[in-house]
Amino acid sequence: MGETFAGNIIASLAGLPDFLRAPILGRRMAEFFEMGEGERDGVVRDALGAGHAVPFPAFERLLGTWLRVVADMPEGRRDGLFRAYMARAAEDPGALARYNLDGMMGVFLGLDEGRRGAVSGSLARAAGGLGGEQRRRLSLMVPGAARRLMGI
Repeated sequence: MGETFAGNIIASLAGLPDFLRAPILGRRMAEFFEMGEGERDGVVRDALGAGHAVPFPAFERLLGTWLRVVADMPEGRRDGLFRAYMARAAEDPGALARYNLDGMMGVFLGLDEGRRGAVSGSLARAAGGLGGEQRRRLSLMVPGAARRLMGI
């Protein structure tokens, strides 16, 4: 799957109403964990490479739904998912630089307290599971206030 294909999928999902978007994302997330390591890495790479091209209002809706779905999944899966995204972002520092991180933080802060806690706990564990160089690169890419709010 290439960035263009991933971008089309992301844009299509973002345009769906929440009652359709949430179950579709839930199924896609379940499929993610059935993939091999190489396939999962490709999905993460393509998603990071394409998501920034979606207009932010649509991306904001999609990110909010995705975070709710992820927050509701088992902790081990959440941790693994975030570790995969962090490791990929550390390998390609420009990937996060293309995103509206302030807007993304707003979406995170819009989660209810329980989900925000689940996400920040998994983010912290995922960051702790990265190698020293990966953690250093990630800390350079993510503003300090965002790292503190998310617990990383």
